Amino acid sequence: MTELSISPELLSANGDFFAWNNKRVRVYLREDQLQSTAPSQKQTVRKVAAMTVLGDLSGGNKAAASSQAAQGFSGSKPFVSILCKFSDVADEPRDLAYFNGMYSNTPGGMDHYWRENSYAAINVEGSTAIDWVVLPGTRESYIPMVNGEEEADLSLLFNDCTAAADPLVDFSNGGNPFQGINMMFNDDLDGFAWGGSRFTMLDGVNKSWSVTWEPPWGYANNAIIAHEMGHGFGLPHSTNWDNDNYPYDNLWDVMSRAGSAYAVNDPVYGQRGQHTNAYHKAQLGWISGAQLLEVGSGIKTTVVVDAMSDNSTANYRMIRIPIPGSSDYYTVESRLMEGDYDGALPGNAVIIYQVVNGRKEPSWAVDTDNPPANTNDNEGTMFRPGETFTDAGNSIVIKVEAATVDGFRVTVDTNSLIPPVPTGVNASDGAFADHTRINWNASPGATGYRVYRCAGTSTGTCGSATGFPTGPSFDDPNGSAGTSYYYRVKACANGLCSAFSAADQGFRTAAMEEKMRVNRFLSFDADQKADVSLRNMLTGRWEINFLNNRFVKPNSGPTWLFPSLDWEMQGTGDFNGNGTGDFLLRNRNTGGWWIFLMNGRNFTSGKTLISTNVDWEMAGIGDFDGDGRDDVLLRNKVTGRWQIFFLNNRFVKANSGPTWLFPSLDWEMMGTADVNGNGRSDVILRNRITGGWWIFIMNGRNFTSGKTLITQNMDWQIAGIGDFDGDTRDDVLLRNKLTGRWQIFFLNNRFVKSNSGFSWMFPSLDWVMQGTGDVNANNRDDVVLRNSVTGGWWIFIMNGRHFTSGKTLITTNQDWEVP
Repeated sequence: MTELSISPELLSANGDFFAWNNKRVRVYLREDQLQSTAPSQKQTVRKVAAMTVLGDLSGGNKAAASSQAAQGFSGSKPFVSILCKFSDVADEPRDLAYFNGMYSNTPGGMDHYWRENSYAAINVEGSTAIDWVVLPGTRESYIPMVNGEEEADLSLLFNDCTAAADPLVDFSNGGNPFQGINMMFNDDLDGFAWGGSRFTMLDGVNKSWSVTWEPPWGYANNAIIAHEMGHGFGLPHSTNWDNDNYPYDNLWDVMSRAGSAYAVNDPVYGQRGQHTNAYHKAQLGWISGAQLLEVGSGIKTTVVVDAMSDNSTANYRMIRIPIPGSSDYYTVESRLMEGDYDGALPGNAVIIYQVVNGRKEPSWAVDTDNPPANTNDNEGTMFRPGETFTDAGNSIVIKVEAATVDGFRVTVDTNSLIPPVPTGVNASDGAFADHTRINWNASPGATGYRVYRCAGTSTGTCGSATGFPTGPSFDDPNGSAGTSYYYRVKACANGLCSAFSAADQGFRTAAMEEKMRVNRFLSFDADQKADVSLRNMLTGRWEINFLNNRFVKPNSGPTWLFPSLDWEMQGTGDFNGNGTGDFLLRNRNTGGWWIFLMNGRNFTSGKTLISTNVDWEMAGIGDFDGDGRDDVLLRNKVTGRWQIFFLNNRFVKANSGPTWLFPSLDWEMMGTADVNGNGRSDVILRNRITGGWWIFIMNGRNFTSGKTLITQNMDWQIAGIGDFDGDTRDDVLLRNKLTGRWQIFFLNNRFVKSNSGFSWMFPSLDWVMQGTGDVNANNRDDVVLRNSVTGGWWIFIMNGRHFTSGKTLITTNQDWEVP
């Protein structure tokens, strides 16, 4: 067998593979590639210099072939199975009844499968099987060793298998020739099952026959049979997005991964194939006309796309979006975990494919995870309600608006202009004491920007945006002092952002140390298990992931707090003492405050009369007076003074006022904690010069205080606060900003307990602290991390310094952040 390489230009000039599938084609090779290789050598791939589509044997031509392709692949397509034994292998793994039953019109049978996949366009009714015949050669004669590997001689196997069966089968089938031949062998081939076609004359019929070559493990699994028959119909592989030259890692298409943990099991035939993708169905004419929507440039439309598995629909089955300036396009399809064949898919989702004509696997399932998943059962491939795919360079936006009974409502926008990529990005090189200043040229039409502090030259090192300015300048106060970062910018408008700008290096010189995220997760649904709230930092939307241990509960979803990014998250607390967490927001323009009193994802809300002077900034939330309701601690960023606003619901109590903690700005807020287990929150400060720690044991606005002997090494930074050992006293979790190591200081009042020490959570700095909370209601706080590269989440269920841990299926879309 000789592999031919056909350039995209030649492919485009002659239609595509489907237009000349099962047709005669004349190819012209370069002269230096005309000599045949020795029989013992593997054939090399040969480049085609020119080609002509000759048409079928009845004298058809290229135009006729295109017309036939447009009419679709339809009608009766019977197969004959030939059971072929190697002369030196006596085993007959399955009997004739098994192979005849394979073609049944009951769920799992090939007739039923292809009727459902094609929406009744084709069937394989009339298919049959021929009992075991003996080949003239041994297994080794058909599957020799070539360069140290077994390589099946598919042509010889076809010729000898059909010849051995010829006395027993009429391939012309009484004037209605079989569509194809499934050859079932009694021993393994070369580690693969195969599918394709053979052009030859059998019983007076000269045509292209759909052909499969199946080893015993192939015909033990109807998903494999369906996959190889699909090749016989001319379908190529599809694949996922990881560009690894392995075409079997797309779990959403029988023409890629056929048979897996996501395939429906069959009681007789192993597993059933899932539906093939919309691109393949459209190429065969099974999706066309009113069921296929093409969205050209300059259009914005919202439609319902029903699932591939629905037998009938009054809506669309597929959206096709041409990519300007090329013959390539995107397809959009809905997949639901339902029916005889799609019932075990990874989830209910919209799947988007990029189709590039001339690629070996034209359709690749889009994956927004970075890096893409090895097998695409990931959130980056599954687009769910509220999620958006953007091809900024081609002004294509695909958004899943909502789930419907039979699929999803999807908006395709090729009309909204995405701002151009920012130019002239310039980051200051140590010019400022406490920040890095990034400037760039304004992008026409941009209403906002996203600034990224990247660890390296690759965009894969950028993680989430660090700033969201409305104009072409941003001061970044974070990042390690003296460390150079690569800054990139995106321009945004109408909820859409451009691609990354070019990078520019910059750094700050201040001695101010980086503070890792300190956040305490509360229970919003009164089950006493901490939940994770997220905000989309592009759209301003909010969602709550309700947790039970590491598992996300089905009542999770959006909550409709203010979407305007002018309203910034200040923290969560139980402000009315009902046992559920509430949200505290502040308007960055007016300085006003708003409290959302939560009941699951529902709420009542209103303003609270905390100071609107923006010099007074959020310092901490805690119950400082022990009334069961959380209060708000502010600090003046100019004077260093402190004041507490005691709350009852949304209302500020009369005893609110200043508290005389250290005013020096060298003493920085680390967090609030109940370090003595008396039901009142205390305040933990650290000196940014000496690294020393001080705890204020609060009683309203009064306190006693003293130092605590936590490490003064400034490489060890605050990571979280929580009661990790279940003694009702909060503890301090630190992380080394250089090595990524962790240690816990267990506290009893201001004193460090002797069991303090290292905890062996992930040291990689790709894993970023998100917060602490008691996710399993065992009265011990747990630790939530997120990977800044992949967006994946991991929860450590703590028991002192020990833990059990595992991933949790919160969205990996890094537009969604812990606010």
